[in-house]
Amino acid sequence: MPFVSRTSTESVKVPFKLFNLEFSLLRNFLDIMPSADLYILRKHDATIDKMSCFRGEIVTNLYVISDTVQPWNRLYESYSKVMSRPVNLTPFDMLEVCMGPDICPEALLSKMNEKTYRCLQICGQYHWKQVITFLHTGINDRVCLYDTLDLPEEDMEDFFKTLYNFKINKFYFCNKNCTETWLDAAYKTWSSLIGTALKSVEVTFDIFFTITAVANNDTLTTLSMKFSDWEDKKKFVHKKNMLLKDYAKRKL
Repeated sequence: MPFVSRTSTESVKVPFKLFNLEFSLLRNFLDIMPSADLYILRKHDATIDKMSCFRGEIVTNLYVISDTVQPWNRLYESYSKVMSRPVNLTPFDMLEVCMGPDICPEALLSKMNEKTYRCLQICGQYHWKQVITFLHTGINDRVCLYDTLDLPEEDMEDFFKTLYNFKINKFYFCNKNCTETWLDAAYKTWSSLIGTALKSVEVTFDIFFTITAVANNDTLTTLSMKFSDWEDKKKFVHKKNMLLKDYAKRKL
């Protein structure tokens, strides 16, 4: 079974008596109720739990792993098991996917009622277009990418522009193959939006190199990267200082 956090135990307040509704209205109400609210309501009322069974199973977090990888954590459920479930399985807080050649993002998402997760984490080997498939505008926490992301140089502009269009607060690139080329491409792409969608774009460093984009309505989007090829400390410090000076000059 997938891991279910039990930290969300507060009551859901409904401004009217549910069971006074006609059956059709009650079903419609349960059909459109946000997954997080329905999850909590089910915990407090067995009747609601039974009547909303058509929504499938709702969990806090869902961890899916490719069948080509041996799970290292009991929280993971194999892709084949998720796909063979008789009912949908919808996470409302976090979705983590350990990708492999067998995982089809569209098929996995079809086993969920909707994209409601606030946080997305992807590891394994995957293509940038697969990342885009998992994104949605309701992610208001973060997107974290690990291991190997297939991101050809000729696709970088499309990728980083698409990322910004989702208006997600924070992106973290912790990929093994992440290099300063990615940072440069992201900076150039987001800088090209200044004067239309953005007011400003700047690069800073604190553990990660971080690009901060300020939109016309003053909302912030940050993209943080950690380079895998900067293991030598002296080399790292030198290149870091050089990069920051370069981006400061471009801002002027």
